Amino acid sequence: MCKYLFFSLFFLIARTAQTQDRVLIDLSGPPLPKTEYIVLDLLLVECHYQLRFQPDSLDPERILEEPMVLHIGQKVSSFLNYNRYLSSQALKEVTSRADFNRVLNESLASNRSERFAPHVFKNHPEGKITTHDRVFMDSFEYEEPLYPFEWKLTGESEQWEGYAVQQAMTHYGGREWLAWFAPEIPFSDGPYKFGGLPGLILRLYDTRQHYVFELISLTPLELPGEIEISASHRLRTTRKRFWEAERKFREDAVNIVKEFLIETPADTPQRIEQNMRRRNNPIELTAD
Repeated sequence: MCKYLFFSLFFLIARTAQTQDRVLIDLSGPPLPKTEYIVLDLLLVECHYQLRFQPDSLDPERILEEPMVLHIGQKVSSFLNYNRYLSSQALKEVTSRADFNRVLNESLASNRSERFAPHVFKNHPEGKITTHDRVFMDSFEYEEPLYPFEWKLTGESEQWEGYAVQQAMTHYGGREWLAWFAPEIPFSDGPYKFGGLPGLILRLYDTRQHYVFELISLTPLELPGEIEISASHRLRTTRKRFWEAERKFREDAVNIVKEFLIETPADTPQRIEQNMRRRNNPIELTAD
C-alpha cells in the first residue's frame, strides 16, 4: 500500500473518529516506495493566501481558516493548501516506515489542518486547468478549460494593502464571485481556479462570503524553485463526475468509513454523521 494511502487513511480516521490511540495501522514491513515527481516549471513567485470559509451553510458562527499557497512559474502555476504542501515536502524524505511514523506524529503534534485541500494546476496541460482532489480514499484528477469564467468589470476600485485594485464579477460553481485584482502586479492568476484578469487577484469571495481568499504575502524568489506534480496514480474523471462522487460520499459517509475503522467507540458512526452534516457547503455547489 503506498505511503499516501496510509497517510490519508490515518488522518481521516484519527481526525474524524477522534480515536487516534485506538486506530490500528500496521507500520511494519519493507520500506515504502518513493513517490516520483515531475518538474513542470520553474517556481518564480510564491503568494500566500488566507482562506476563511463556512463549511456549514446553516451555521454562520463556525468559520474555519486555512493557509493556502500559489506558486507562479513561467507558464504554469500551482495552488494548494500550504499545510499539504509542507506535508508533501516532508514525505519526500520518507524512506522507511519509521520515518513515516515520525512524519505523522510531527504533523499531528503541530495540529496542521488540511480541511480545504484541492490542488489546482493552471496551464497544465497548456490551455487547461488540472485539479487533483480526493473523496475519502480515492484520488481523482480532472481537467477544465483554462479560466472558464466570463468576467465583468464592475467599475469599482479602491486601495487595498497598498495596492490599487479593481473589482470584477463572475459566476462559477453555483456561486457569484467578486474579485479584486491589482493591474500593477502583472500575473493573470489568483486563488483556487480563478484567474484570467489583467493583474493578480488579491481578494476573492462569493457574494454570501462563505469562501473568502485574501493575499497575505507575495515573494519573488531570488533562486528559482520548482513547480512539481507527483506521479502518483489517480482516477481520471470529469468535473461533473467528481462532484457527484463528493455528493455520494457525504450522503453515505458512515457506511463507507466504517469499513476502515478498527476498535472504535460505539458512537463513531454518530460522530461521522454529525461531521458530514456540518460539511454541507462545498466551494462548488454545482458542476454546471
